[in-house]
Amino acid sequence: MLDVLCVLGKRSGLAAVMPLLLTQRLAFGRHDTANKLIIIANAILRVPTRTSDVSVTGIRDVTQAMLAEADKVGEVFKLVAEARCDAPGKYTLTVEPKRVPRHSFLGGLCGWEMGLVFTSDLFEVVSMKIDEPSVVPTSSAVLRDVLHCALRSARGAPMAASP
Repeated sequence: MLDVLCVLGKRSGLAAVMPLLLTQRLAFGRHDTANKLIIIANAILRVPTRTSDVSVTGIRDVTQAMLAEADKVGEVFKLVAEARCDAPGKYTLTVEPKRVPRHSFLGGLCGWEMGLVFTSDLFEVVSMKIDEPSVVPTSSAVLRDVLHCALRSARGAPMAASP
């Protein structure tokens, strides 16, 4: 099944720039999601985070039987990145397939949609999603960030914003 997903990714253009092995390892092997969580932890939570700080489990171990069992009770599997606050400034960071209700916000994400849910003690739950069917938005953001870093470096400024 993983090979079929990789072929579909290549046909859609989303995996066209990466070799098949890299696509399998990054996109389907959980690291792409972990990298997004690391960015959120560093930029939003202001917690210095590296790859080794995130516990990761990919979708490879989700079987047809597990999918069928979830379906029987109205649930679906989604690869979920979570930053759980254990204490002020201390987070447990995980990426793993989780069963969620089919009709919940995360359960309703489909196709190329990506979702983000913030829960805090101060605000209501904030849920956002984006439908990103091509690599153009991400490529544009990466180019913008590279140019930003280059300009800051040329001026002698630090690469990262101050907290």
